[in-house]
Amino acid sequence: MGFSPIDVYRDILPKTNGRECGELTCLAFAAKVVSKNILLSKCP
Repeated sequence: MGFSPIDVYRDILPKTNGRECGELTCLAFAAKVVSKNILLSKCP
C-alpha cells in the first residue's frame, strides 16, 4: 500500500510552507510527490 498526499504531508514534510519547493502549499507538494511528478528531495 502506498502513501497518500495526507500521509506525506502529515508524517514527512516540515509544513513550513515557505514555497521554497516551488509549490503554493506543502499539501500540493505532497500530492506531486505521491503522483511521482516531483522528488521528495526537492523539499528544502
